[in-house]
Amino acid sequence: MPKKNNTSVVKSNESTREAFLRVAVQAIDDDGEQGVRLEKVLAEVGVSASSLYHHFGNLRGLTNEAQAERFARTVFEDIDQLKSLISKTANSQDFVTEIEKQFRGLMSKNRVLLRLRRVNALGSSYQNPQLKSSLVVIQRRVIDSLALALMMAQAKGFIPIGVDVELAAAWVISTIFGGASLEIVDDSALMDKWNDFAVESFKLALGLEVA
Repeated sequence: MPKKNNTSVVKSNESTREAFLRVAVQAIDDDGEQGVRLEKVLAEVGVSASSLYHHFGNLRGLTNEAQAERFARTVFEDIDQLKSLISKTANSQDFVTEIEKQFRGLMSKNRVLLRLRRVNALGSSYQNPQLKSSLVVIQRRVIDSLALALMMAQAKGFIPIGVDVELAAAWVISTIFGGASLEIVDDSALMDKWNDFAVESFKLALGLEVA
């Protein structure tokens, strides 16, 4: 199947910096880091090399930020959706039902590519201190943001007061992320059982009743 060329010039609703990241992220998705080539990136964004150097220092800087973007993409949107869900939920029973639905959505097969992108970005951070530093900051923000959402649920009485929401947030995030290590086995039956087990572990971590 031919690759889609959905990048050309800066779009009306984005900055030049955002365009660079969009093009670089797509290049890594298509061909790995070696796909982020200076001439190709400049041609697709439609600017000179001086603009890239201004925003990212050099091509390595752009590649690092693109990997960080791939690592963070959709995670904060998912957490914002969880916060919205919690604010609209009226009772504990509905909370358990809705949060299980959300957890299963996060581990669904249509999210495989997103998980693999995060694994790829993490792997690229080894022996790359600049990227590793960026990912540390992002992961800390992810844990804090999810912990804040869980604290909202705790304040409404959905999660017991004694639950350490920061630890629970870290557990949920690492478990979902760790599912990518099983997906390479390509065993649907095993993955389905793992997902069921993971959901029950999430509920236990949050002090909720399990089936």
